[in-house]
Amino acid sequence: MTVDEIATLKKIIQGELEAEREHTRRIVQEAIKASEERTREEIKSSEERVKTELTQAIRDAQNDTIETLSDLIHTGYNLHEERVKRIEEVLDLPPMKKN
Repeated sequence: MTVDEIATLKKIIQGELEAEREHTRRIVQEAIKASEERTREEIKSSEERVKTELTQAIRDAQNDTIETLSDLIHTGYNLHEERVKRIEEVLDLPPMKKN
């Protein structure tokens, strides 16, 4: 082989290597882009799931709070009624009229 043939062959090989590098670069970029998109979709899905679960937990907590407060109010009222009744009995007062 002559020096010119070797130089030409070198240029051909370098061109093919550069084309292969560019092809590989495009494949890697596409894979990264696809992976980023999947990750974004997974994050969005997770955010929606967490938001739904959190909203339900808040609703449940509000319902529990309302139920507990209602029970507390009724218990307090019943204890008050019992106390008034005992005071009336001790003082021998007529029962209070309810409106």
